[in-house]
Amino acid sequence: MKEATEAYVNQLNELTEILRQVAEQSARLTRDSEEMETMNRTLTGINRFYELQLRSVGQQSATIDDVNTQTKRLAEQLGAGKLCFSLFHLFGNVLGQGFCPFHAANHVARGKQKRKHG
Repeated sequence: MKEATEAYVNQLNELTEILRQVAEQSARLTRDSEEMETMNRTLTGINRFYELQLRSVGQQSATIDDVNTQTKRLAEQLGAGKLCFSLFHLFGNVLGQGFCPFHAANHVARGKQKRKHG
């Protein structure tokens, strides 16, 4: 009987040790789970931040493209205007008139000033 009791006590001690190890493992898993939840919230926040940054960069890129397109159009229009202006000067001089429609208002204004002073 003494041997059976000792064997029983030894088995209880072994089971107690196993239960202690299971409890420790469970506590570690609980801590790890909490840490994983915290990391998940952090990563979610970082992901939202980068999504906003990406949208902002996309909008800025679209705005830059629009500005570039408008600048090219303006440059083309200015280039066409300079060509037109130069042709009027050329034809005015070729015809011997020395007259440019772009400066017609200036010519008229100068004539009025000369008449007042003269």
